[in-house]
Amino acid sequence: MQNNNILIMGASLNSGNRGVNALTRGAINGLTLQKEDVSIKLLSFSTRKVINHEVDGNKIEEIPFRFLKSLPLAFLTFIPFFPKGLFRRLVRIYFPKLWEILEWADIVLDISEGDSFSDIYGFKRMLMHSSYKLISSSYGKKIILLPQTIGPFSRNSSKLIARKIFKLSNKVLARDKLSYNLLKSKFNINEDKIGVFPDLAFNMNPSQEFRADSLIFSNKNEIIGINVSGLLYNGGYSKNNMFGFRSDYKELLQEIIEYLIENTEYNILLVPHVITSRGDVEDDITACQNIYALFSQYKNRINIIDQEYREDELKYIISCCKLFVGGRMHACIAAISTNVITIPIAYSRKFIGVWELFGLENMVADPRIQTKTEIIKIVDESIKNSNNILKIIKDKNREFKNQLSDLFGKLLIK
Repeated sequence: MQNNNILIMGASLNSGNRGVNALTRGAINGLTLQKEDVSIKLLSFSTRKVINHEVDGNKIEEIPFRFLKSLPLAFLTFIPFFPKGLFRRLVRIYFPKLWEILEWADIVLDISEGDSFSDIYGFKRMLMHSSYKLISSSYGKKIILLPQTIGPFSRNSSKLIARKIFKLSNKVLARDKLSYNLLKSKFNINEDKIGVFPDLAFNMNPSQEFRADSLIFSNKNEIIGINVSGLLYNGGYSKNNMFGFRSDYKELLQEIIEYLIENTEYNILLVPHVITSRGDVEDDITACQNIYALFSQYKNRINIIDQEYREDELKYIISCCKLFVGGRMHACIAAISTNVITIPIAYSRKFIGVWELFGLENMVADPRIQTKTEIIKIVDESIKNSNNILKIIKDKNREFKNQLSDLFGKLLIK
């Protein structure tokens, strides 16, 4: 038998965070390439109503998940020997739509929006992305955690919840060795249950229809893309250096741009990747506009993306760059997966975990421990060593595509 009906949890095609959408498109692409008649539904935090999408001719239903309402049911899963039949009846009574799709699904896959199965963003986010895992697995569904960042878990309560989910899951797949080692050494999970695979966004193709002719500078020089993260620009959700940066993020970006303008002939393109409402703490467009305003005297060398493009359209724009510097994980993955030399500005271990898979961990800029001078040196050395770096990236991207193809092929066979 094969898995025809697939529910993907912690996923969306409607999120302002284009990285979440990119992960989802990557998963959909991987599944539909393996099997034409697969049917896919999404369980999402990014919508309040059912949305019907079409992706490459495939109809995808995105269904909202009510987190707060689900908590009592999720806590029931910690009661030893709670009758499974009663649990299923409670799901049917209090969550009829969730019951309907769990009955429909042959298999449940989980993305956790890439890095939200962790308490790095707070315990509430950890609970959000744990509740649907606990409910679906306790319901009796086969659940696989697709490649994602696992942890860190700083609270004892987070570790307790994570351990329960790992026990209930059929497979727990990491997108980096740090997460894999956490699963193996801290949670003692058997090796046959865990694995390391590339990030799912490596599987999303750039838009084939979109063309960025308006982004071509009159001087025809090559482009360096810079993703300005609204979250980092505003100091995190706390707006008070939430991630413990040693180097001020705004000053760092300003000095990188000044260095590039003064020492290279590259043009600079400011690229958002999380797009919410203007002025919101998360909004990259607002942050890009603020940085752009600092360089009004260089309008012939610097440009800005200030329209709301889809994730696959942004990937095409990013693919036009010679080099990319980004604070958003999936802006950086959009770059490196299209053979663009990429320097992430890290605020968590998830960045170095992915770049280690390329053997390019020395290209990760970490303002938590590095000075602005040290980070600008990374940019300079990346430009100087671009030919060697590019060969490594191209070789690894071919390998990653094959690994993801193998993964999705195996998922569709019971």
